[in-house]
Amino acid sequence: MSERTLDLVALAARAIQSGNTEIAAGIGKQLALELPDSATLLALSAALALSEGRQDAAIQNVEAALRISPENLNANLEATRIYRATGASNRAVIHAQKVLDVFPEFPGLQEIYAQCAFENSDYVEFLPLLHACLAPKIYLETGVDNGRSFQHARDAEIAIGIDPRLNDVPTAYHQWGQLFEMTSDDFFGNGHFEATCGTRPIDTAFIDGMHLFEFALRDFINIERRAHAGSTILIHDIIPATAEMGARRRRTETWMGDVWKIIVALVRHRPDLDITVIDLGPSGLAVIQAVDPTSTILSDRYDAIIAELIDRPLEHGFLEAYQITRIPPREAEIRAFLMS
Repeated sequence: MSERTLDLVALAARAIQSGNTEIAAGIGKQLALELPDSATLLALSAALALSEGRQDAAIQNVEAALRISPENLNANLEATRIYRATGASNRAVIHAQKVLDVFPEFPGLQEIYAQCAFENSDYVEFLPLLHACLAPKIYLETGVDNGRSFQHARDAEIAIGIDPRLNDVPTAYHQWGQLFEMTSDDFFGNGHFEATCGTRPIDTAFIDGMHLFEFALRDFINIERRAHAGSTILIHDIIPATAEMGARRRRTETWMGDVWKIIVALVRHRPDLDITVIDLGPSGLAVIQAVDPTSTILSDRYDAIIAELIDRPLEHGFLEAYQITRIPPREAEIRAFLMS
C-alpha cells in the first residue's frame, strides 16, 4: 500500500470520526480506484454506512471485508461496532477479541467487550441474589481483598475469609466474620478450618484468590474435601477477554490470569461435576455443583494436571467447545437456575 493510499485511508477515517460523511465518501471514491476489492476499503465503507445509519450496508461491507481478510484488524474493529449497534452482541464479542488480542489496551474496546459479553453487569451486584438462593450456613472465601464480595456473607452462621493481606477490609467485618490473614494453603494445611468449624462442612465457597491456575486448583481440592454433596463452589475470573488477560504473566492493566484452566481441568478429569457459567461482568463466574468430598482424583493427579495445562494458551470459545451451560446475567434466570 503506497504512502498516498495510507494517507487517504487515514483522512477517510478521520472524516468519519468527525461526522463529515460527504468528505469521507469522496475520499472513498478515490480509494476505490487504488484499492479495488480491498478489505481496508470495505471496512471504511462499512464504517461510513454505519455513521449514516445504513446498517444493512454496513453489515454487507464488513462481512465482505472479513471474507477477504478474516484477521484484518480494522475490519474486525468495525465489525465490533456494527454488530454492537445492531444488537448482535455475541458476534461483536468475537471480533472485539481479535483486536484486543493484539492491542489489549485499545481505547474504549474493553468497555464495548464488557457491555456485549456481560450486559454491563457486575458480579458483586448479583452476590446478594446468590446468597439469598444458596443460603449458606458455612461460607468460605479465598481472596477477600477489600471485602467487597465478602460483605454479602454476613448472614451466614460462620463466614470465613482468607487473604494474605487484610489491611483494606473494614474493621467492622471482623465482628461478624472469621478473617484469616494468611494464604489459603496455610489456612487449610494448618487445620484452621477444622478449628473454626469442627466437622461442619462448607455450604458455599467463593474462589477469588491468586490469579494462577495451580492456586485455584489447590483451593478447589481443599474446599471440596470439606464440602458436602449439596455444596456450591463459585470460581471467579474464568472468561478472560483476551489471550493477554488470560496469560500467566501480567502484561495488561486488566488481568484475570489463567484461572480459566480450572474449567478445562474439571471437564477432563471430573466429568461427574456439574459446571455452569453465569455471564457476570467483568470476567464470568463459574458455578460448580454435585461435588464429592470423597474424591481424590484431582489431588492424585495434581502434578500431571499442572504439567498438562500450565503452558496451554487461551482459546476463545473454550466454554462452548466443552459444552458448558451459560446463564445470562439476569435475575430471573439466575434465580431459576440456582433454585432448580
